[in-house]
Amino acid sequence: KNGYYTSFYIEKAMKPLASEIDYLKLLAEGRYIKEVDPMVFAIKVRLGRLSQETPLFKHFFAGGAMSNRGYEYRDLGIHYQGDAIGGVGMIDTSLEGRYYLTENFSVVGFMDSSTISQEVDKFEDDWYRSYGMGMRYLSIIGPLRFDIGFQEDGDFALHLGIGQVF
Repeated sequence: KNGYYTSFYIEKAMKPLASEIDYLKLLAEGRYIKEVDPMVFAIKVRLGRLSQETPLFKHFFAGGAMSNRGYEYRDLGIHYQGDAIGGVGMIDTSLEGRYYLTENFSVVGFMDSSTISQEVDKFEDDWYRSYGMGMRYLSIIGPLRFDIGFQEDGDFALHLGIGQVF
């Protein structure tokens, strides 16, 4: 209920090391969680950057139970023939407030915002925002999670899971 988490991920492929492609992938994430009894507040920020000529299967994607909860899994951004193609840049943020009704049961409210860029270091593309609510039950196998997220246009997505988003 209190603390922070940081991570930094680097992935490099290059032809001198027998790769057929040459790219650099960077992903940084930071989370901060603070309890103000009976509430817990949490914020998460993920920033990603790729080389421009990175293959599609290495792109960044957003949306889903652990990302922007108003959207389905990996469904944000530009689509080609019905499938999201991701991007070479990403900013993915979440803000959540948890209110504990009992020791094992809480309700949450959240706001998520994400952008997927098609060009390196250019974040002028659309921002996808969602808001919603959910419930958490602390079971013996971990928190059981149910969230419903709403997009700005009124569409929604339901998510079930085990574990916290933060």
